[in-house]
Amino acid sequence: MAQSLTLVLSDDLYQYLYEIAALTRQPLGELIAQSVKGNLPPRLADAPAEMHPELLAMQQMTESELRQIAVSQISPEQEERHCDLLAKNSEGEITSPERVELAFRVDGDQLELQFEPLDFVQVNAGMNQRMIVRALELLDPQPADEVLDLFCGLGNFTLPIARRVARVTGVEGEAGLVARAEANARRNGLDNASFHAADLTLDNSATPWARARYGKLLLDPPRSGAAGVLAHLPRRGTDRIVYVSCHPGSLARDAGILVERHGFELARAGVMDMFPQTAHVESIALFMR
Repeated sequence: MAQSLTLVLSDDLYQYLYEIAALTRQPLGELIAQSVKGNLPPRLADAPAEMHPELLAMQQMTESELRQIAVSQISPEQEERHCDLLAKNSEGEITSPERVELAFRVDGDQLELQFEPLDFVQVNAGMNQRMIVRALELLDPQPADEVLDLFCGLGNFTLPIARRVARVTGVEGEAGLVARAEANARRNGLDNASFHAADLTLDNSATPWARARYGKLLLDPPRSGAAGVLAHLPRRGTDRIVYVSCHPGSLARDAGILVERHGFELARAGVMDMFPQTAHVESIALFMR
């Protein structure tokens, strides 16, 4: 039976390797494997693949050794092109790259959203652009609208909405994503977007953001869906909901809640091939009342 091995990296080492991978334009896993492959000790050089010789070698290396072999993957051309990102010590040895800013653009490239290596972002950038366009078409934002965006993340939908309405409120369960969403709003000069951190599986009906009136609502929940928040929202006055889902099963369940408990009708529905050549799709639906 093949061994099952786990390699635990510190946050600093992970960030370092991630940034080297960005410079060399390699997937992080490939960077690690290629870095270690040429530095295997003799006793592991001929080990069969099922023994995971690269992982076995890495488990015996210090963080300093791992940093040095990762840097060896940077070509002279890449080092010259990115020399401003590579810090060197007094002997001229590369020690650590400075922070690389990660970002993607949306809304016809009018907005730039920065993110951290472990933040959730849509992996298919082109389809994400098209998904935002479709969501905006269905939501039909107008200049006087006040909109609520639940499970807003970094502001993937919130900030494009903000460019079209009077006010938008984004709510997200992870405080770090909320901080990044606020920073992205400031970076893009949007002062009509506010963000709040809240566990959306709990009853938030007494919070000021939940008690405010919104004419339109956008939902983009995780695979588990939005049943928790739909027990308390939407409030009276919300007549249009766009629901973006990565799990058709939870969307079907939540559609029942919206129709049976809240008096909405399913007006439009469709799927997007966010993950080509897999069985997974992204779904989108419009509910109206």
